[in-house]
This record gives sequence, structure tokens and C-alpha cells, in this order.
Amino acid sequence: MNWAIINFEYEFVLFKDHLIEYQKIHSSFFEEVNYHNEFIFFFIETNKKIGLAARNQYENEYLEYLKSLGLGSFEIKPILSIEQNSFFWVGSLSDISLERSLNSKIWLYSKLKELNLLKTPFCIYDQDTKNAEKILGNDILVKNPYLYGGVGNKRISKVSDLDEKDKGSILEPWFNVVEQISFYFDYQDKKLLVHLNKSNKDGRYIGTRVFEDQSSLSQFLAKRNLIDLFEEQCLAVGKFTEYLHSEYEIKQDFSIDGYFFNDGSTTRCFPICDLNYRLSLSKLAHSMKQFLPKRGVGDIIFIDKKKNLDFRRLRSYCPLERTGVIVLSPEASKVACLFISANDESQLNRILAKVMIFIGKKTI
Repeated sequence: MNWAIINFEYEFVLFKDHLIEYQKIHSSFFEEVNYHNEFIFFFIETNKKIGLAARNQYENEYLEYLKSLGLGSFEIKPILSIEQNSFFWVGSLSDISLERSLNSKIWLYSKLKELNLLKTPFCIYDQDTKNAEKILGNDILVKNPYLYGGVGNKRISKVSDLDEKDKGSILEPWFNVVEQISFYFDYQDKKLLVHLNKSNKDGRYIGTRVFEDQSSLSQFLAKRNLIDLFEEQCLAVGKFTEYLHSEYEIKQDFSIDGYFFNDGSTTRCFPICDLNYRLSLSKLAHSMKQFLPKRGVGDIIFIDKKKNLDFRRLRSYCPLERTGVIVLSPEASKVACLFISANDESQLNRILAKVMIFIGKKTI
């Protein structure tokens, strides 16, 4: 048996010298990120020769719930009892030089510019910000170059709003995002997976929309007159992926994210804005397809538990109809993770509305 150590703090370890100040301010986030996301292992890992080196204790009720979903049973041992045959599950930390390069947004943006795949301006704070407002305008996105999922990002109206801890950040125009597309490359299965990501108003990842088949995704984009932009994005991602495989020895999963945005007069494509060279939640999106009905659609959503609610009450998934709500997270987790499975977008929105009433919010 090999034992998986869940290391969602991967970037924090990989770029620890660059994130000292961020860690001081957000120490609790770094401490809790593995504890409250460890459950994702149960929904992704299919190799029964791999067990979980667990930081948490899982109640029998939760493990039985996983069995009722058809996920079977899992080998689980406390992480402190594992002495050998363990490995990092999210990012390998085996080739530090390569992993630092491919997970750095500074490296990414310079390569995209070199390959003529970056169509919008950007600056790096403290290097070329002298004319930043002239280049970027007065609505600017500040991106932490080493973190994931929009963590550490912020929106400013002028360069003078930046401070010392922002040095090294990427600055780019703030765009009115229409849709976000993610391409996931599975290293083991050699598969390409495509889905839609969702972010909040600050650009922080909050979930994923999953389609049972590629044609359903294409129909969704076609209804919104985005299919031509999607094809443009596919060409760019194909070119960049070809470059990665020709220049580097790829050893683990990676995802490439991009989006469509409205510039005030037309909708345009930002084909590649992020590269995550590690296992990401995009793989969870692919795994959750198994619960969708034929040509169905689903939403993965993450909700901070700020109220004393028992999210188990939302469990309503019907294996026969393949619709309803799956609660992925155990009750002890500070983050509730739900998967809403539906036959179509209309049914999905109806179920989502009920979830929002339960948590007392209008939107995620």
C-alpha cells in the first residue's frame, strides 16, 4: 500500500521564500487548507492500492455515505503513523526547479508573450510600473504570482494603492469576465478535460460547472455566441501545450485556465491566464461526471461555513435518476463542498435556489 499525503499547501512550500509576508498575515489559511480539503481524495482517487495518510478522523456515518454513492471503502491511517511508502498527492515536490518555473505566473506571462499568446498588456510591480496606469488604465487586477485560485488577488483603481507587500505582483487590466474555461491534462490517463470555472467578485475560485459530454459544453457556449472564441482559445492552448511537451519533461497533471471578457464594445478571449502544474480541482470536476445523467450538467460549489448549519440535510442525490445534491465534505470541515447534479440548466438552477435558501444567501 502506498500512502497519499494531501498537500494543498503545495505552492506555499514551493514558493515559501516569496510568501513569507503573506504567510504571516494569513497563517490560519496555511494551517487549515489541508485539514478542510482532505476529503477531495475520496472523490478523485480510484487506485485502491493508494490509501489516505489522514490528518482528520472520519466518522463512520460519513464513510458509509461515501459507500452509498458507490465510492467503495478506503484505507485510512493517521498521517503520523506512516513511516514509509508515502508520497505527496497534489504536487510531487520532486523536481523543484521545474515545478517552480511552471507554477510561476511571472514565468508563464513571459513565455506567453514570447510565443505571441498574450494579447493584453501587463506589468510586474517594482520592475516596470512607471507607466502602468497609462498602459493598464484605472481599473487594475493585482495577481499574486505564486498562489492559486485567485488567492492573494485584489482590485485597485490606481498604482499608488499598491504597497510594499505587493512587490513582484503581476498587474493587468481588470476585465468584465463572461465565462472562464479550464483545460485539464491528466498525466496518467493522457486525457484532456474541459469545463467552466466560477469566481466571486474578487476573482477568487468558488466552483466549477461540469458537463457530462463535450457536445453539451459546446451547446452551452454556442447559445451564448462564444463558440468562435472557444475555438480561438483551443488553438492557443494547443500551441502552448505543444511547447510545454517539447521543452519540458512533464511528470504530473496540469491545468490551463483562460476566460472570455467584455471590453465594453465586444467580447474577447484571454486564452491563457494561469497554468497550474499539479493536481487541481479540475480533476475533481472530471471525477464528478460519473454522477451526472446522460447529457446532464452539474455545479461544484464551495461555501464557507459561517453559520451553524447541518449541511447533511442537503443530501438529496438519487442514484436512479442521477440528480440531486451530493455533500462531498464531512460535517467537521469548515468548508462545505456540494455537487448539484441535474438533467439540464433549468433544473440545476431550481436546485441551486433551494441551496441558497438553506444557507441564507442570494448568490454564492
